[in-house]
Amino acid sequence: MGRPITILPVLALICVLAACKSSSPSITVFGLWPEQPPLRYKPYDFWSGGNYYDWPRLDADKIVLQWAAYPGQRAEGVPDTNSFFAKHQPVTYDLRIWRGMSADQFSDDLVYARDDLVNPSHEVEVPLSRGCWYFWSVRARFKLDGQTRVTEWSRIQSPMPITRQITVYTNNVYGYYRFYLY
Repeated sequence: MGRPITILPVLALICVLAACKSSSPSITVFGLWPEQPPLRYKPYDFWSGGNYYDWPRLDADKIVLQWAAYPGQRAEGVPDTNSFFAKHQPVTYDLRIWRGMSADQFSDDLVYARDDLVNPSHEVEVPLSRGCWYFWSVRARFKLDGQTRVTEWSRIQSPMPITRQITVYTNNVYGYYRFYLY
């Protein structure tokens, strides 16, 4: 009789942990999805007391950023003439990279900017300083009814990291994608 009583709490804990793992929140991105370097999200972590993003750490002389193509454009930069977005042509992209002070501290130090990129990927053309965090974002630019339109700068909409400490982020900069360059 005593044995089932000691096992039940352990079984209940296993079920709760399995439920938490299977129902982990998905990532919502506002704008264009980052494909390279990849975005990795870690659901609730017992030891850190919160959830977090596992930002990429790169050790490369060539930095290549890639994002999802805007609807109505294929990955190769070729327009899709059969979709609702076919009127949004031509599609180009604007890219911005800022140097950060840390993984969680954004700065206004814009270190790289390119406009009118034809493809949804770009190899950074200047060397970036090693040992630094970088924040980056991209947006689509297109013409609709003869007027130039742009999307919002892409960023993570949710889930926002939850930690034991409450941090207030301004200007939605926390949602910008980032990487660390060794």
